[in-house]
Amino acid sequence: MIVRRVVIHFVCLMCLSSLFLVSSAAGAMSIDSFTPVSGTNTGQVTITITGSGFQSEIIDQILLNQSITNRIPCSSFSIHSDTQLSVTFDIAQQEVGSYQIWMKTRSLATYVSQVPFKIMYPVSPKVTAITPDSGQVNEQPFSCTVTGSGFTFDSLVELVHESGTIYQASTVVHNGDSLSASFSVDTEHGGVYRVQVVNGDGQVSSELVYFTTIGIPPVVTGVQPEIGLTSDENIEVTVTGSGFLDGCVLHLRDPESGEIVVSSGPTGVNEGGNSVQGIFDLSGLSVGDYVVRVVNPDGQSNAEDVVFSISHPVPVVISVNPDSGLTSEESVEVTITGSGFLDGCVLHLRDPESGEIVVTSGPTGVNEGGTSVCGSFDLSGVTVGDYIVRVVNPDGQSNVEDVVFSINHPAPVVISVNPDSGLTSEESVEVTVTGSGFLDGCVLHLRDPDSGEIVVTSGPTVVNEEGNSVCGSFDLSGVTVGDYIVRVVNPDGQSNVEDVVFSINHPAPVVISVNPDSGLTSEESVEVTVTGSGFLDGCVLHLRDPESGEIVVTSGPTVVTEEGNSVCGSFDLSGVTAGNYVVRVVNPDDQSNVEDVVFSISHPVPVVISVNPDSGLTSEENVEVTVTGSGFLDGCVLHLRDPESGEIVVTTGPTVITEEGTSVRGSFDLTGVIAGEYNLYVENPNGVLSFDTVIFRIQSPPNPSYEITIHSGNGGKTEPHGIVIVSESSDLSIRSTPCAGYTVKNVYLDSIPQGPVPVFTLPDIRSKHYVFVEFSQIIPVPTPIPTIIPVPPPTPDPVFYSISVSSDYGSMITPNGTITVPKGSLIPFQMTTLTDFHIVHLLVDTIPVHVHNSWILNPVTRDHEIHLVSDRNISPNWANFSLFLPEGNETRNISIISESYPDATWEFWDFGDGVTAYGNPINHTYQSAGNFSITRKVVFQNSSSQCRREIRI
Repeated sequence: MIVRRVVIHFVCLMCLSSLFLVSSAAGAMSIDSFTPVSGTNTGQVTITITGSGFQSEIIDQILLNQSITNRIPCSSFSIHSDTQLSVTFDIAQQEVGSYQIWMKTRSLATYVSQVPFKIMYPVSPKVTAITPDSGQVNEQPFSCTVTGSGFTFDSLVELVHESGTIYQASTVVHNGDSLSASFSVDTEHGGVYRVQVVNGDGQVSSELVYFTTIGIPPVVTGVQPEIGLTSDENIEVTVTGSGFLDGCVLHLRDPESGEIVVSSGPTGVNEGGNSVQGIFDLSGLSVGDYVVRVVNPDGQSNAEDVVFSISHPVPVVISVNPDSGLTSEESVEVTITGSGFLDGCVLHLRDPESGEIVVTSGPTGVNEGGTSVCGSFDLSGVTVGDYIVRVVNPDGQSNVEDVVFSINHPAPVVISVNPDSGLTSEESVEVTVTGSGFLDGCVLHLRDPDSGEIVVTSGPTVVNEEGNSVCGSFDLSGVTVGDYIVRVVNPDGQSNVEDVVFSINHPAPVVISVNPDSGLTSEESVEVTVTGSGFLDGCVLHLRDPESGEIVVTSGPTVVTEEGNSVCGSFDLSGVTAGNYVVRVVNPDDQSNVEDVVFSISHPVPVVISVNPDSGLTSEENVEVTVTGSGFLDGCVLHLRDPESGEIVVTTGPTVITEEGTSVRGSFDLTGVIAGEYNLYVENPNGVLSFDTVIFRIQSPPNPSYEITIHSGNGGKTEPHGIVIVSESSDLSIRSTPCAGYTVKNVYLDSIPQGPVPVFTLPDIRSKHYVFVEFSQIIPVPTPIPTIIPVPPPTPDPVFYSISVSSDYGSMITPNGTITVPKGSLIPFQMTTLTDFHIVHLLVDTIPVHVHNSWILNPVTRDHEIHLVSDRNISPNWANFSLFLPEGNETRNISIISESYPDATWEFWDFGDGVTAYGNPINHTYQSAGNFSITRKVVFQNSSSQCRREIRI
């Protein structure tokens, strides 16, 4: 019966539910929200619900529905409006969880909230500790006790990984304020997990309590490479073993100092975790053995002492300076460049054949970067040859590069050679060369610096014990003449560099005779033949005045016989000083004979052809005559010789001859000389008289006569008229005849009035005179009539004009400035210029006038402005300049020396480094070294000049 009733109840409820679903879907009532949304199961809770249609139907009941078996009816409810009501539930001791709010109406409709109302425990869980708080991942599951408060019978324990993964305990045993839990994590790696407790009502603990899982520690079995250098800034190593985790770090630990080097950058772990790669920066580390440590993200590291060694790099030698030395040097300081040099290193020079080693004498000096080391070697007595340079560091490491340092004998030095010359005719000339560094077996060379021709000693040389003198012989026959450089070539191929000269010459010429042995100064081509020996083709013949040193050279080429014992040549003796000259034959090598064979040069005999004038008067004190002919010499004298009496008249004063000696001019004083025909001679200063003579006639003077000039004015005539010649002491009468209506007004004798004399007589005439007769018209005198003398018009004031005169720089005009001149004046101007300037034109009131050196302003009728325009001659030299660069490279300053020009329009400088300037700078500073082109440009009115110079800073 009870079972049947239950079944009936169930069937009824199913029917009601069907009705509710239908009514709920059709009704207008709805639940939108409510507050509060939760409550604790310790008493009553009043919920305020908002929605719609609360008054549209009659509400019979409001429930909290969790399941068909767990429904909590309300204690009461109150509808406040169609959109709000409040309902009270007693939820004390009710089961925690989520409940939907149901509202049932009288029409059997049920309205359900979309959001559940939660019934919760009155307290939330709190975790204070977990014991133990860690465990090895290979010892799972972990059994732990979680202590705290607020735990409920349905509490769960969870481990939350930092990645968000949650691991729930498989079993939980409740012990009041503690929970015993067992759980596992699905990883072999260690990690940190937050412990949280979740109660059945969903409340979760928030305390930060952690459980740590410890992974398996890494194991290191090897490292590759096993060695690194302190110069390695980025060395990659691979560590092998097991248990390496992503994010692990590699350490190199010094077991003595505890110094740790950590890998720079992330590491790379392979999939199996048995290999990890990392990079170390070893620069600046102490050398030694370091223990390799792999530290996993969980802090675990290996315990195996696998060693990684850090060493200095092997030294590397690039070069040595100097790269050679001499066996005579007791202290040669060398500088070796390269890398990896350490303080205290030693320098070796090793003979690769014998193994002989030369070690630095004294400590070495290494620079801070270890790229350069200095040391000194004592090379005295060391075997010559090529040695390998070795730098041996204190750790025993040394370079392997075969950089060579050569040890040589010192090069020979030549100071002098004796004798220092020889002749091409000598077959064996023994010379002694002095200097130093000569070795047994050396050879003597004579080297032509132009052609490179070398003459080698014929036979062995002899070197003295000290090596500072060597003797040898040369065969100079057939060798080209010239200056040769003496070279001593040692058996090791070294030779001196000093240019000590040994001269090889032809033998000097010898003169025995000359034919002809004389000539005249009038001869333009005298061919002579000189006999002797040693004459060379191209030789020149000289005639040398032993007193004055004057030399006459052959005009044209000479001809030498095949044997060189005769030479022919021509001399131009015209104009040569007469005297005895020494014959010199000068060969092309400038050698000449020393024998004083004489050639005499004489003046030719003077020849007289004519004389002008060819006569003179005994009354003349100074009769100048010109004699033509030839052979006249400066200082010659003219003679007039009476062939009957032998009387000689000589020129008074010096004579003057023409440059060619074909004409001579002189003066004779003929007063008191007997008239007659005289022979004219020319006597040269050397006492030689002319052969030919001409006749010069000396005559007595005739009676003197005088010119009387007679002129007359208008209105009459004179008799005689014009020029009349009269004898000395005679008289002359001059008759003046006036025309009709005229009368003689006055007679003038030499401009002196003599009165109105119709007949004027000149008595005892002893000089020439000028007579002028003036006539005047006879005008009848009328009866005087009183007249009024008119007042003359006033003289106008004179008119003056202003002339402004100026000139450009480089020229001058005179007169200049502002001048005042009368109207109608004629003003001449003179113009000059400075050197390197020229006149362009003259501006007269802005109108250009082309002028040379003078110009006349004629006439002056107004004010004027006159300006002389000049310009500098075009030349590239105006922009010239010079530079002064101080010695040494500690400065980049240069000094500039240049000339400035007042007439320059502008001056521009370009220093080639991007810097330009105007004007006249005196210095410039360059900011960097290099090659630069400096350009200067000077611009004038109508021209410009530019200069460029190259400079290296």
